[in-house]
Amino acid sequence: MNRLGKKTKVCFILTALFLTVWTLFYSLGFRIVRSNSMPPGIYRYVSGEPLRGRYVSFHLSEKWSKFVLERGYLDYGFLHLREQPTIKHVAASEGDRVKVDSLGIWVNGKLLDTSAGLKADSAGRPMPEFSLEEVTLKKGEFIVVSHHRANGLDSRYYGILNDQNFLSRVVPVFYF
Repeated sequence: MNRLGKKTKVCFILTALFLTVWTLFYSLGFRIVRSNSMPPGIYRYVSGEPLRGRYVSFHLSEKWSKFVLERGYLDYGFLHLREQPTIKHVAASEGDRVKVDSLGIWVNGKLLDTSAGLKADSAGRPMPEFSLEEVTLKKGEFIVVSHHRANGLDSRYYGILNDQNFLSRVVPVFYF
């Protein structure tokens, strides 16, 4: 009985230690990313704006949240209220000229590599088509891309994001 009591205490202590470390890790802004459209690793949420060249975390609009959940592209997030936050690379932000057509995403007159929209996803389901005549992005607006994978779900499908979608700037800490 005494031996079982020691094992229970050790298990309890290890569980409490794990939960404490995890809570601290999370409260300091660290997140583990396992997405196919980003390099897997540990990222940290930091303050800052969604500027070109940075990684950002954001929520999709209600329409797109429903779409990604129904297709299983993302899981539900905290409290099962909506999709988990998405992390992507900002390809364009305030002042940049953007256009989206059948060739892909254009930023300031330059076509981004591997940015053409796909006709179907990996399960053969048709992907929505999106196009955008050239516009200059306003304050708080940004375009994101999945530059890690050509088949990621990004602004070539859902267009311009804004301050209402934006959660935080994100910096990579460690890649797996």
